[in-house]
This record gives sequence, C-alpha cells and structure tokens, in this order.
Amino acid sequence: MTRVEITDGLQGLIEKSLVQFDAGRYTMLESVRAYARAKLEEEGESRELTRRHAEHFVEAMSGAEEGLQAGEQALWTSRIETEESNLRLALNTLLGDPEDREAIESARRLLGQIWRQWTRRGGIDEGLSYLSRAGAGLQGEPRLLATIHNAAGILAVTAGDRPEEAERSLLRALEIRKELGEPVLVARTLNNLAMLYNDRGRLDDARDAYHHARDLLRGERGYVYGTILLNLGNLERYAGRDDHAMTAYLEALEVLKEAGDIDGEGLVLNALGILYEDRSDPATALGYHEEAYVAFSKLGNERMQGWALGSIGGSRLKLGDRAGAESAILESTRLRLAQGDPRSVALALELWIEWLAASRRFEEASTALGTLETVMERVELSRTPAQERLLEEIGIAACQALGRQRFNECRYRGMGLTPSDVLANR
Repeated sequence: MTRVEITDGLQGLIEKSLVQFDAGRYTMLESVRAYARAKLEEEGESRELTRRHAEHFVEAMSGAEEGLQAGEQALWTSRIETEESNLRLALNTLLGDPEDREAIESARRLLGQIWRQWTRRGGIDEGLSYLSRAGAGLQGEPRLLATIHNAAGILAVTAGDRPEEAERSLLRALEIRKELGEPVLVARTLNNLAMLYNDRGRLDDARDAYHHARDLLRGERGYVYGTILLNLGNLERYAGRDDHAMTAYLEALEVLKEAGDIDGEGLVLNALGILYEDRSDPATALGYHEEAYVAFSKLGNERMQGWALGSIGGSRLKLGDRAGAESAILESTRLRLAQGDPRSVALALELWIEWLAASRRFEEASTALGTLETVMERVELSRTPAQERLLEEIGIAACQALGRQRFNECRYRGMGLTPSDVLANR
C-alpha cells in the first residue's frame, strides 16, 4: 500500500470511531484493541506480531542513551515517556522466554538505551526487575551485559536501601569492562562505584575510585568527565572540605554546560546551593536551587524536581519565609512520595522534620526523628557535617521543649512508623 492509501484507510477508521488521532498519533479504543488482539490469537499471528512490535521499538530507541546524557535530553525524555506502554510491552515480550537468547540480547539493547529514564521519572523497582531478568546468565555480547549490570548498580544506588546489590552489580560491570579494555567505560563504572562508597561513608575508597576514573579519561572533557568532577565535589563537601568542593563544582558546571548536559548542570547548581547553605548564605543558595529547578523542569525530571524543591524549601526556611518554605516542601514531598524509592522518601522526611522544628511543632518533629532513625538503618544517606549538626540541634531543641520523657515517648512511637505514615498525615 502507498502512504496515501494508508492515510485514507486510517481516516476511514477514524470516521467510524475505530481509531483515534491525537497529538500526531493514531491509537485504538481499548475495546477495539482487545478485540483485535483476540482475533490475532485465534489466527495464531499474535506471537509474530508482538515480536515485530518489540524489535521495532528496539530500533526506535537507538540513540536514546547518548541523547539522555547530552544534547537531546528533553527530546529523548519526552519520546520515552510517550512510548512508555509500548516499551513495557516490548520488554515483556523480549524477556518472556529466558531460553530465547536472541530476544534477550534485543532486550539488553533496548534497556541499554532507556534505563536512565527510571532514575528521572520513578519506577526504580520496575527498572531493576527488567534489568535483573536481562542480566541473568553469562552468555551474550559482553559490552551489552556490562551495560545491564552497570545500569542495575546505578538504580540500586539511587534507591538507597540495597547497597550490597548495587556493589555486586557494579563490580561485575567493572570486571567485564576491564576485560574489554575500554577506559571510558571503566571510568564510568568506577565513578558509579565511588558514588556508592561515598554514600556508605567509605570516603577514602570513593576518592581513590574518582581519581582513577578521572585519570583514565586523560583530561577528556565531556559529560562523563563533568559528572566525575561533580561527584568529587560532593565527596569533598561531605568531608567538610568546602574550598575543594567549590573548585570541583565550578569546573563541573563549565564542562557540563559545554556538553549540553542539562540534567548534570541542574545537579551541580543544586549542589552549589547546598554548599552555600552550609556556609550560612541561604540567599545565594536559594538562587542556585531555583536555577536547578528550572533545569530539571526542562526535562520533566520529576525525581530531581522534588530534590530541588526540597532545597528551595530549606533555603526559604533559613530566610524566615515559613509559608513559602511549606509550599515548596509539600510539593517536594508529593513528588518524592510518587517516586517511591526509599532514599527520596527519607529525604522528604528529613526536610519535613526541619520545617516542623522551625514551626515549634516539637512533638511531631520528635516522632518523625524516631521514624528517620529507623529508616537510616537501611537507607544510605550522605550528609555534610552541617546537615548532621542541624539534625542534632533539632533533637536537642525538641528535648528541651518537651522534656526528656515526652521527647523519648514521641521518638519511640516514631520508630514504629514508616515515612509514608508520617508524611501522609502532615
């Protein structure tokens, strides 16, 4: 059939209400889709067509991995979001038979292109499920297999409550990439391992891994190098070496802007804001956090929008704007709860404690502190010395306001609650 004949045929189906056209896409009513699916099953054609559908989207997503990191982030973020249901169907089709090695390889190619979307739009558990199924076994193209293990490690680091799984996946990816002899890929995985070590307080191991990764790139400027500089800055900030952190952040910002990495630029801006908060300059911090929020909003990165809004709320709180802080914190909490990953929820809880204390709602703050203590037993959260001092000061203030007995009663009660329990009733 010619393009004109296909268009005319689709127009006829639209007129009969069998097909819909919206925003440049043709779709079926669900009832029509179900009927068509049943007829394909009757004719024995369903398996072949779903496989062809899956392979189409493997090819359609080619280029997404590079685009999601630099240059075309907004375009690819939107494209993947639009095709979410098709991509989910394609992955379930390709991973349906663990003995079909050709299909598994196709699934790995698709996952290798789109996995970053789960770090930005939520659904980390779903992403890890697909990556786990695709990464099972040792057969297949080594570069693809390393990508799958590396992606699984990053998602596990992002979740914050499964460090052993994260380290296992990243070490496997590192082993394969060293065997392949590709220094840029080795540097990427070393950078990811260093983030994990940083989160777990293994600062010397993290610093060694970052420096090794940076040396492997031999000064090559690009988003990978910029990300390593950003993470080195984070490490120095957590270690209380603010001047070193500032130097790393400013170079990272320059490099990531050159690379067109909007997401990375937002991360550096947010980190700079936190650094200025630690320096007791909330006005400058607020400016950086607001710039970060704009960057993340360009990409629809809801996970980091939640982080930036939380930072905005914290800065406003320090400036005495409790009403403005509350609105930003509540919207941040909504986004973080929607993401569902333990680290985002724990950070939402931590910020809510700060707001409660500033509002002198010490019983609620004490209960939330107890909940946070329980969460910290399983979620890895890196804090700067200033952030640690703030939480300690809140505990002391609550104890003085309530008396030690009442403070402990509230705190112990909180230990039996989940972050969602506390935040849902805020």
